Amino acid sequence: MLSERGVLADHTTIYRSVQKYGPELDKRIRWYRQTSPVFADSWRVDET
Repeated sequence: MLSERGVLADHTTIYRSVQKYGPELDKRIRWYRQTSPVFADSWRVDET
């Protein structure tokens, strides 16, 4: 997907981003699911 846009990225760069931002994303999603019962049933994350 990045290469289609002309962005060169190594797999380790993407891995590091996931390791860095994954816990924060998890924390925010868990908070939102607790406060909003309407969207608590299912979640989908897109890579965009």
